[in-house]
Amino acid sequence: MATPFVSALFQYPIKSCAGFRVSELMMGPRGSEGDRMFMVTDEKYVFRTQRRENGGFTNMARVGCRLIDHGKTLTIFSTQFPHLRREIKILTSADKVVQVQVHKDTCDAIDQGDEAADYLSDLLSAPCRLVGMADTFYRRVDPVFSPETAYVSFADAYPVLLISDASLADLNSRLEAQDKEPVSRDNFRSCMWVGGCSPYEEDTWKQIQINGVVFDVVKPCQRCSITQVDHLVGRYRGDKEPLITLRGYRHQTIPQTGQQGVMFGQNLVNRGFGIIRARDRVQVLERK
Repeated sequence: MATPFVSALFQYPIKSCAGFRVSELMMGPRGSEGDRMFMVTDEKYVFRTQRRENGGFTNMARVGCRLIDHGKTLTIFSTQFPHLRREIKILTSADKVVQVQVHKDTCDAIDQGDEAADYLSDLLSAPCRLVGMADTFYRRVDPVFSPETAYVSFADAYPVLLISDASLADLNSRLEAQDKEPVSRDNFRSCMWVGGCSPYEEDTWKQIQINGVVFDVVKPCQRCSITQVDHLVGRYRGDKEPLITLRGYRHQTIPQTGQQGVMFGQNLVNRGFGIIRARDRVQVLERK
């Protein structure tokens, strides 16, 4: 039997904006350090995303960013015109705390200033602010799925999303059988991809360990309209894929809540801290 391993790692500093591939991730109190620690909001500090139900700001898929200068500066750019960029000195002053809304949660955040706001407003053709999660604020993971206290950044609900390459390959084979365009890792925005396992084998995992860091596999990930965004052009696909195909074989019910939807990938909560690297072995400690 093949041994699962970490095949790719990604980081998404700004929620719902473009991510980038990295060789390692540091797992800290909110999951992957630096991941989704920033967020674009409207003028009333309500989050903006690519989701249809949140305004459908699909052009966020073409807003790139990098943390530089040892995490003291955030570079923001259009992936269409990467030479046109803004370097934003990250603000952390406690006297600039604002209350921001992400889904049903209200969080303490730091407004990152007018330069970032004006630049993002131009890129997205809508009034925007950029905020960073306050260092002293910890957003609780839903205790229904993580009884032990765990925290998350501005990610939707959980610190880590894991998907296997085999699951993505299986989905693409179904799309291609219908003469439809395949999807890529970018459609699913997972920070951790694994190889060396069969399609949807990650569904059977309850607890895993990578380089000494233990992760609880707490809940399948319900997929939304962001999966339908063609990130290269910043628009929804006309055929509404991959959700149409996924709905045919991945529509599931969450036993704890009765929640129903299209599930693809697994949400994880890290129990400890440490560095996860590409090619690290994934040890399955417990199965469901």
